[in-house]
Amino acid sequence: MYKFNNTEDLSKALDNWGNCDKQELITMLCFYEDKYNLAHKQSCWLDDLAEYLRDTSDKEKKEASNESYEEYKFYRIKFNKKWN
Repeated sequence: MYKFNNTEDLSKALDNWGNCDKQELITMLCFYEDKYNLAHKQSCWLDDLAEYLRDTSDKEKKEASNESYEEYKFYRIKFNKKWN
């Protein structure tokens, strides 16, 4: 669990989020968790793509890049359907 470093942090958090109900906070947390997962999938795809572009003769790296892209694309569509 997050521990506040000082009472100033705690009071700022209460000022910002103290009036929100529990369900709203949970929804926001789920949104940012999904957004983080989407960014992670994109990062993995770009990393695999960069590996492939360093050596375009390596077919395994191309397949890994393509698989990562498909996984990212699937998750992006799922994210957009859920949050838009």
